[in-house]
Amino acid sequence: MKRKRFYNNKKRNDKWTEEPQGRKISFADKYTDGETNELLNPKGRKRTRRIDGRKVLRNAIIVVLCFAIVSLGYIIMDVHIMRNSMPEEREEPVNNGVALVDISIRAKDVHPLSFDGGTMLNSVLQETAGAGYASIAFDLKRDDGTIGYQSALATIEAYGAISSPASDLKGSVDIIVQNDSLPVGRISVYRDNIAARADEANAITVNGSLYQDEDGFLYLNPDSEGTYNYIKSIVEEARGLGVTVFALSNCNLPEELGDGYSDGFENLSQRLYNDFGDEVKLVEAIDVEINSADYESIESEIYPFSTDKNKVYRITAKRPDRVKTVLDKSDINYIMV
Repeated sequence: MKRKRFYNNKKRNDKWTEEPQGRKISFADKYTDGETNELLNPKGRKRTRRIDGRKVLRNAIIVVLCFAIVSLGYIIMDVHIMRNSMPEEREEPVNNGVALVDISIRAKDVHPLSFDGGTMLNSVLQETAGAGYASIAFDLKRDDGTIGYQSALATIEAYGAISSPASDLKGSVDIIVQNDSLPVGRISVYRDNIAARADEANAITVNGSLYQDEDGFLYLNPDSEGTYNYIKSIVEEARGLGVTVFALSNCNLPEELGDGYSDGFENLSQRLYNDFGDEVKLVEAIDVEINSADYESIESEIYPFSTDKNKVYRITAKRPDRVKTVLDKSDINYIMV
């Protein structure tokens, strides 16, 4: 009689009702020889890391931005150091104001009618440049008191002082400067037949009558505030039209009037500089005649002239070409009439 077994063979070779769970573990892999760790890579293949393109791009942008920030910092620091560094030492102070500049005037006197900003002006420029003149002088206010440009001042219009004026002073001055030439505006200060007659309160009077010199000229009163404002207004208007250098003539009254007036170039120029600062350059124009024809005599007449850059000699000459030749060898400012 067979013993009954605890197990039987009825369901031998049948599958389990549940699928096997878990993962295969090779316990002996860690004992294998070789450089490859088969525990990490059971099939013996090398793993390759996947490169994240977005991460690489982000890192590259961060590096570039850091470099840019550092560079910008160095640039800002360099600019700050340069701006706050000690200025370069100079033997003489530098000032861009025209008033403090010693200007060399070698000018030809030209009638204001030529200041048309076109054909006539171009002809004048060619003529003066060919003759060796570096400046062009013209009358803003003449000896008789007439005005040589189209003024918008109410006083000048009321006096009816405009005569044979420049039709385009501003445009002509700009062209002269562009041609490397210096425009010089002349103002006859106190000798004035127009304003003196139009407003006797600003004129020189003797015994209740207008004073008149031996040549028939009347004079404005240097002590009158109206006289100063009239001259100042002409300088101011011409400055707005581009003129920066002014030759002031007839700044002194005739000697027979005595010393009872505050005339003279020094008094007037000081007041104008107080009002305009270094925006203008004022020089005293002195009228002279040179009648000599030979070089030796011309040199003897020119010898007493001052080389002061605040003076310019307005010369009427018998032989202007020879006088110019002598003057060009000197350091004297001149205007050839």
